[in-house]
Amino acid sequence: MGGEGVSIIKFIKNFLKYSPSSFIPALVGFLTIPFLSKIFDPTSYGNYILVISVVNVLSIIINSICGDSTVRFFSVYKLHEKLKSFYDSLIVLYLFLAAVLTIISLLVLYIIQHEIDSNLYNLMLAGVPLFIFTTAFFISGRILVAKENSGIYSFFVSFQSILGFLFSIILILVFKMNIMGIMWGYMISFILLLPFIYKYAFEGKYFGKGFSRPIFMKLVKYGFPVAITNLAAWILSFFDRYVLGFYWGSAQVGIYSASYTLSEMTMTILLNLFMLASYPALVKIWETKGKIPTQDYIGKLTRYYLLIGFPVAVGLSILSKPIIEVITSPAYYGGYIIIPLVVFGALLLGLQWWAQLGLLLNNKTHIIAIIVLIAGFFNIITNFIFIPNYGFIGAAISTFISYLILLSLIMVFSRSYLKLDFQFKSFIKIVFSSAVMGLILYIINQFFATSQIIHLIVEILIGIILYLLILFAVKEFRDEETFLIKETIYKIVKNRR
Repeated sequence: MGGEGVSIIKFIKNFLKYSPSSFIPALVGFLTIPFLSKIFDPTSYGNYILVISVVNVLSIIINSICGDSTVRFFSVYKLHEKLKSFYDSLIVLYLFLAAVLTIISLLVLYIIQHEIDSNLYNLMLAGVPLFIFTTAFFISGRILVAKENSGIYSFFVSFQSILGFLFSIILILVFKMNIMGIMWGYMISFILLLPFIYKYAFEGKYFGKGFSRPIFMKLVKYGFPVAITNLAAWILSFFDRYVLGFYWGSAQVGIYSASYTLSEMTMTILLNLFMLASYPALVKIWETKGKIPTQDYIGKLTRYYLLIGFPVAVGLSILSKPIIEVITSPAYYGGYIIIPLVVFGALLLGLQWWAQLGLLLNNKTHIIAIIVLIAGFFNIITNFIFIPNYGFIGAAISTFISYLILLSLIMVFSRSYLKLDFQFKSFIKIVFSSAVMGLILYIINQFFATSQIIHLIVEILIGIILYLLILFAVKEFRDEETFLIKETIYKIVKNRR
């Protein structure tokens, strides 16, 4: 078997190994939505979302500069036997950024404390230590990803999400804390697990005298544009909450966020799995084999992404109303209408990641930053156009348009570095199969409209089976993929006997 075939098999194995690290936190996230929405009113939930958005902004800066640079350059410094200097330089960079951002955050909170609601202020204050422990945990995890220690990474991420949710339930239900309980619950889980994931990530080596200024600057030079990129991407995803809150109040933010989080999270799980399973291998192929093998590999992975992502987007759109009715309370039901826009916008966001790989691998992160800033600028403008008139529906429209602009610009500017091959024939078959599946699910849903979870699960299973059968009928699967599917089914049946 050729090197490319080995890479695909390794990707599939990594995909499966990383699955718990995405599915378990996602499951916890799905449980968190009904838990919070049934206990707290939309205003309280909206305040929580606003605070988590700020925590995400602070985390994006550190995670981008430290975390993304780690995955990009770990294999380079390992090859040159400079990991000690790499680790120490990374830790110095993290401590510097964490200190600066903490001081700025506390100063801002001191200035605005009398301008905002006291409950929101207290939540914001708790968000500062939460961001510190979250980012420290994240960066340790990025080192495990760079090492391709998928099993250890999945264990820590999965266990942390479960532990955080359990602590949150205890603090809220037993100790009668308000929505602050979920923040302290997750903070406790990070504090307890951080020493252990640090030990695995840094191989038991503690901070010493290996700091290297050239390595420090290289991490900054690569990561700073990535941070700008991700901050602009945050604007695309979260700025609308603040505009929505300004014009319509926290209640609409809560309704919008419940449906948005549910639908975007589903697509984000898929993209994160592909990124975790493929990016370290992509870097190695790029460094050792060059442009053409890397381009071919990206084309195959993009096809796999669409094979899974497009029918998921269609299914979520068709079943949006019963899903929201099962997961949330009546106060949040109206948000189901935005799900089609959100899931297809998230699908476009995933496609732009594949398109931008040519720029990432060529270290042209500043180009990505400029493009995302442009898309973010359009997002700000469209938010102020649509949200005052259409509320949270306008917010969803604005985000979708911005993601479409982002994908278009990334594809135009990345083509000269690496061409993204959509494999058009496969794309047509995927769209056709998904459309037929969606039509049948729509008919079923009209005749058996219900919010009962059992019926919803049955409809989802019917959709999966229909989609796979149609793909086989239009001969989309290649011979080696058909063999792999049959072998997997055989093993599952055999293990059940």
